[in-house]
Amino acid sequence: MTREERDKRAEVIAEMRGRGMTQRAIAAELGISPGAVYYICVRYGIDDGCRGRAQVRHPVARRGRTTVRRFTETEDETIVTMSLAGAKNVAIARALGRKPHSVLVRQMIIARHQEMSQ
Repeated sequence: MTREERDKRAEVIAEMRGRGMTQRAIAAELGISPGAVYYICVRYGIDDGCRGRAQVRHPVARRGRTTVRRFTETEDETIVTMSLAGAKNVAIARALGRKPHSVLVRQMIIARHQEMSQ
């Protein structure tokens, strides 16, 4: 998918969210997963990325056959501190024992939460 196609998809999702559609409904209409809609919302700042319900924060979650470690407050602080110091995502990921893409997505989520709280 080209950058233009991704941007167009984000515009469509933003318009659908603006009409009050849920991420699940958008996903069904566009033929993509709800997780993809969530990621696009966070990535493009379409909305707060909230899935619509409070989530119980367990340290580990299962997604299919994959175990996912949730980010802790300490890890979030490390991401912010290292990012502000100019560290690259690869260095931050190594320091946390995470993948660089996980750090990138977490940076976007942290930034969006900070923006919403102002």
